[in-house]
Amino acid sequence: MVSEIGPAVRDRGYYTRAEFLEVCQWKTARSKSRAAKNTEDDVREATRVALSVTAEPLRIWIPMALSGVSWPTASVLLHFGHHDRY
Repeated sequence: MVSEIGPAVRDRGYYTRAEFLEVCQWKTARSKSRAAKNTEDDVREATRVALSVTAEPLRIWIPMALSGVSWPTASVLLHFGHHDRY
């Protein structure tokens, strides 16, 4: 997953809904139904902003606006998709 999703997200600058759901399920299967409530547009916009913003607190809080995303999942999304190391 890291070798496929991570580079694609970094190149594109956001997660697709399918990538988002795969990462969420990998992190914790319990959030699968809640994560599935997010639309493609919501995932794209939230992850695009989170991966591009320079303020560290916003990087972690923006993904948590998505259904099924708490601090641990937000940090994994940043770990795979951000150019900086997490």
